[in-house]
Amino acid sequence: MHRIADFLGIDVPAAQWNDVVDRCTFESMRENGEKIGPIEMRFEGGAKGFIFKGTNGRWRDELTLEEVARYQKRANECLPAEAVDWLENGRNPG
Repeated sequence: MHRIADFLGIDVPAAQWNDVVDRCTFESMRENGEKIGPIEMRFEGGAKGFIFKGTNGRWRDELTLEEVARYQKRANECLPAEAVDWLENGRNPG
């Protein structure tokens, strides 16, 4: 989280880090999904349907092969290769 804050130019006071980290846990985001935004407009089950298991690539088991191919085509049209890799693997090698 420090790397993300540094990248975004956000200065989080040391005394607030524990609270910030706690709010960003998978469990906290799932339980407080209504604070994130109108997720229920896009995902069945709202935050609990969207923030489901916290594992990368789970969507591959939920989508048809045609849907995966459409996603991959569109992602490659709209994003640089590094962003596609990050979306699919969840890590930036840098």
